Amino acid sequence: MTMGQLYTIQDRRTVYCHRAMRANSGVWNAATNAWMFRTADDAANALADLFRATRPSIPMRETLLEMIADGTAAAAWGFDPAIEPVDVDTLDRDVAQRYLSAGYAVRRIFIGSHPLEDRPRERIAEQEAAQDEALRHTAFDERARASTSRGKRRASELR
Repeated sequence: MTMGQLYTIQDRRTVYCHRAMRANSGVWNAATNAWMFRTADDAANALADLFRATRPSIPMRETLLEMIADGTAAAAWGFDPAIEPVDVDTLDRDVAQRYLSAGYAVRRIFIGSHPLEDRPRERIAEQEAAQDEALRHTAFDERARASTSRGKRRASELR
């Protein structure tokens, strides 16, 4: 009887997809710190799951690209992606997460605005006044005023 060939995956990042490794008939070997598979197909499927689990998700990639486009990346990451290009699709998930954390911190410093979006003070004052006006005249307030007897008289006077 001949011994069959075993396929192994020896990667510390398999902790992110432990269930996928088991679902693809993987067996953990504590002596070699590797996942073992009987067939090449199971090993390939497990590698695909490992790749999927260790890459940034689509929303993460979109946010990273947005940070590159609006200038947050240059302020947060310590280098300018326009000079040193970053391939977002090939980043590891943990590196992408570090970039996102740094980018979010920079955005918080800039009080929720993007660093390249400088709005004039007059425009900000107009927007705040419009928001205050909208909050003052909500439908709920109108109904509450109309429900009181004084409010009913006042509402009829306004019509």
